Amino acid sequence: MNKHTPGPWFVDHKSPFLVRAGDDIDGRHIAHIGPANYTPRFDVDEPNARLIAAAPDLLEALEYCLDCLGDEFALPSDCQSTARAAIAKARGEA
Repeated sequence: MNKHTPGPWFVDHKSPFLVRAGDDIDGRHIAHIGPANYTPRFDVDEPNARLIAAAPDLLEALEYCLDCLGDEFALPSDCQSTARAAIAKARGEA
């Protein structure tokens, strides 16, 4: 799988909401919430955009936590498998 676009990602509060990568408004377009000519629903679209924008940070944090814990800590098996499944899904391996 190709690597994802590096962060930071941020929400650009245009209509419809955009998620961009980089340090400024000219950053790479990652996603937009809603089709063209769509009236944004702030109660749903803004939280979705924030979640998408946080994805690289969430993936990195989960990988870091599993790396720090290693195999010597007794995490419940369902906890480990859930975390590893989420990482595999994010990497396109599942």
